[in-house]
Amino acid sequence: MSAWLASMKITNSLQISPIRLNPNLRLLDMDVGLSMGRRDPSRTSVRAAAISATEILVQRAALDLDIAPEEFDALAPNIMVSSSGERLPYLQISDALPNGSGFCRHLLGDSTIPVSDLIRSILDDAEAANTASATRLSTSGVPSMAAWRFRKPSG
Repeated sequence: MSAWLASMKITNSLQISPIRLNPNLRLLDMDVGLSMGRRDPSRTSVRAAAISATEILVQRAALDLDIAPEEFDALAPNIMVSSSGERLPYLQISDALPNGSGFCRHLLGDSTIPVSDLIRSILDDAEAANTASATRLSTSGVPSMAAWRFRKPSG
């Protein structure tokens, strides 16, 4: 028998998913099982990569917004079904504070530091990547920025 302890928190969040998938990438092999007993070990690497990508995004957003990374919650990656019925993986972050601090809302399109620019700088700007994480990021096999969409979650 297992039990979950959870509480509701209303806050702002941001979900990031590709518009289309490169069939050569195993992005849909992400293990999104809710309990450790149901996790598929052969899919752990895809989930780990998605969690790492979420953390890189949080760190870069915090750096550019000049806030502590703890102001964001990195939420578990998941898979959604689009309006056309296609399954798409997505990353998600939220403001850490209940009722939102506005940082996720600030990262949407009309801000001075939109999330699309953050991702572009993570992928393409080696100097910014070195500043943020002291490592050089490889862009091999990464879809172009035109292939990503940013949306507010429904509800």
